[in-house]
Amino acid sequence: MILGSEDGGFEAWVYPMKIFHDFRLAFVTKGELRPIRGADLATRVVVRPEWTTIVYVHPAFTVRETLFAPTDEPGVLVDLEVDASEPLTIVASFQPDLEPMWPAGLGGQYCGFDETKKRFTISESRRRFVAYFGSPEVARATDAPAHMLPDSPTEMAIDFTPSAGTVGTATIAVAASTHGTAEADAAYERLLAKRSEIYSAAIDHATQLREQLLSIHTPEEEIDLALEWAKVALDRGLVNNPDLGLGLIAGLGPSGSSARPGFGWFFGGDAAWNALSLDALGAFDTTRAALGFLADRQRDDGKIPHEWSQSAGMVHWVDDYPYAYYHADPPAEWILAVNDWWRSTGDVRGMGELWPAVRKAYDFIRRADTDGDGVLENTSAGYGAMELGALLPQSFEDVLLAGLSAECHRAIAQLAADLKDDGLRAIAEAQASLARNTVNERFWDPATRTIGFAIGKKGELITEPTPWPAVPIAFGCVDDEKANATLDRLAAADLRTDWGTRVVAATSRLYSPLHYNQGTVWPFMGGYPALAEFRMHRPYAAFDLIRSNARLTFLFARGMEGEVFSGDRCAPTSEAVPHQLFSSGSFVAPLVRGLLGISVDAPRKRLRFAPQIPAFWSGVSVQRVRVGSASIDFEYRREPTRVHLEVTARGGAGVRLVFDPVLDPGAETVGTTLPLEVALDAPVKVDVELHAGTRLDPEPVYPVPGETSKGIRVVRTWRDSTGLHALVDGPAGSTRKLRVQGPTDVSPRDVVVALEGSRGTYVRKEIVIPPPAASEK
Repeated sequence: MILGSEDGGFEAWVYPMKIFHDFRLAFVTKGELRPIRGADLATRVVVRPEWTTIVYVHPAFTVRETLFAPTDEPGVLVDLEVDASEPLTIVASFQPDLEPMWPAGLGGQYCGFDETKKRFTISESRRRFVAYFGSPEVARATDAPAHMLPDSPTEMAIDFTPSAGTVGTATIAVAASTHGTAEADAAYERLLAKRSEIYSAAIDHATQLREQLLSIHTPEEEIDLALEWAKVALDRGLVNNPDLGLGLIAGLGPSGSSARPGFGWFFGGDAAWNALSLDALGAFDTTRAALGFLADRQRDDGKIPHEWSQSAGMVHWVDDYPYAYYHADPPAEWILAVNDWWRSTGDVRGMGELWPAVRKAYDFIRRADTDGDGVLENTSAGYGAMELGALLPQSFEDVLLAGLSAECHRAIAQLAADLKDDGLRAIAEAQASLARNTVNERFWDPATRTIGFAIGKKGELITEPTPWPAVPIAFGCVDDEKANATLDRLAAADLRTDWGTRVVAATSRLYSPLHYNQGTVWPFMGGYPALAEFRMHRPYAAFDLIRSNARLTFLFARGMEGEVFSGDRCAPTSEAVPHQLFSSGSFVAPLVRGLLGISVDAPRKRLRFAPQIPAFWSGVSVQRVRVGSASIDFEYRREPTRVHLEVTARGGAGVRLVFDPVLDPGAETVGTTLPLEVALDAPVKVDVELHAGTRLDPEPVYPVPGETSKGIRVVRTWRDSTGLHALVDGPAGSTRKLRVQGPTDVSPRDVVVALEGSRGTYVRKEIVIPPPAASEK
């Protein structure tokens, strides 16, 4: 991997080793002695799924530097294209490291230059760990001491002499191995000799992501493109460690002078959450690899690991460090991911391979419930919703573990039914009932009319406002009245911002806008609330989260979503990881499973399509929905008085589709009852005539770098005899518009909402759109 910034500085890794950091280009033009820093000339950055190009512009030259990490090679390439008006020397400098990812370490590293092969050797006394870094075009290089790493940057120079009508080129290669010089040398030579084929393989891989996984076409191109980039972001998390095997890491960011590249190692809970998005996209092999990696490291008592360092094969990771199993949530999350993968694929053989680990993980969960309420406990199993902060020491069992436990019991009951284990099914169903009761009774706070954050160690209910109560709602574990009341609270402006959801409300005594667990905004924290809102048919608030997540894809680390942002303004915090997989996953899962309403049960050959698209979208196209080996396309179109669906299935014999679109408020079908069920043995066309309802759409809310929240949000809507009611939040002292089209309106009209109050705050207001007069019906 290459991790860096848009001014051209970067570090290079070959898993599990950091090869060097602070790579920089400098330029020396004819007649000058002092180099010009590349950072001062970096003018444009072009980001593609396969590689990134930085363009350096000077009156005497233009240099294009392409940074490329091949898909299946232990190394990286840096390609230079030079268009110069006069002779130019490019000096590449770097600080060699050859350091394993934390917490392992090496000693005796050294760096020396080989004049014959025009490359640096970075190694250590045993020459087991070795890296090569060089270029056939190198003209000269610094002569570093051969017995140690230099304190000053190591440099090499490449000379270019302009020739009319031609562009000068040079390739810098980096390769490494944890198994000696021969393997590293072979990789280095392969990178140079097969450069074109390696680039072509990367293009083919990116094309497969685009053309074989799920894609959409909507009226908002940014959402379509954000989904394509989310596919890339999730795919880049699949890492093949030479000592540990293939698994899914959590996120990536420059390590600087340390050996921690963001969260570039394996995390159980992150992988399980991201599996829901990978399955929705059809990336079943990636999910299977991630599940298997974790199963292979399951503890004897059944616990699934929380995290596994890239250098775990070099240290006593489990015995000497506390991190491997210190979270409570991974066993339940992993079971949910296994069930989701099974529902998506119907892979009987794979399910058989994973089932023993599933049973062990479930046994662990049941043993970690010491009071018999069906819920995993922080005190017996480990951390859940929080790792740090004031709430952590108080929790006996938090609402994340409560929601996961209830859904885990339900998933085990499903799996047991599929595998004809009636005894286990009965146990799991009883446990699911207990856990659901715990959520609805022990976690419910009548005073605030919300699901609370945790049960304390003294049996008290901790009601600190956080978005975590969305977890059991997203899983359907909360009674409707309590779910809607809680979601009203979670959509309030002290939790919801234009760029996502705060982990603690701004009105809390604990709130600190830059505190990781007490006030920042995580895109991940929008995932469960969005799923919960869609489950309760509250698409307005849910779509705000999808739209803001889509925009974040293009604001900072281009094409990737960051880990954490300030709670006060749209800006990443200083410690934020710029490419965090669960942020991209929190865009994909609500989009596919919520807005599109796609759910799959491949073992039963069932598919559900229940879209909740924004009011004034004319429709949506969805390509390559996977039901096992079947691939299905939807073409969904909607008008005020009609919905139309066309379905094409490849390999869909025996698959049955349930079509249940969510209609505009007040709309009614004419002569047709929803949901409809059809077989996909042949192409399907469905038309449903409607009595029109009322369409409502607020002004779009988009995050703007550096800005505070300014958008209006529709919290929810409902109908009664007085008309369509909308509960809205907006900035006080302003006016905002809602676009409305009633049953008798020929075209949409604007409704102006006056939001009274002192500027700098948000206010909540209920508005009513009256029904049409009887003569207009």
